[in-house]
Amino acid sequence: MSLYEADELRRIADLIDRFPKFIRRDRGSTSVPNTIADILERHDIQNPALVDDLVQLTEDYRQTVATYYERQFSQ
Repeated sequence: MSLYEADELRRIADLIDRFPKFIRRDRGSTSVPNTIADILERHDIQNPALVDDLVQLTEDYRQTVATYYERQFSQ
């Protein structure tokens, strides 16, 4: 992943309510997809494809963060 892509993911993440929760995958009583769908519904958006894309984005970002820290501490 390039620096540009990581910066773009951070920019998008800033737009998502409670995004760090999804990075950590602290699901609590509601799943990540359901929480994202609830957030979108508060903005009158009901789009299952968008929910899927955002879930994948959070997973990609989570993996990017995990890889970064693994590389930092494995040296």
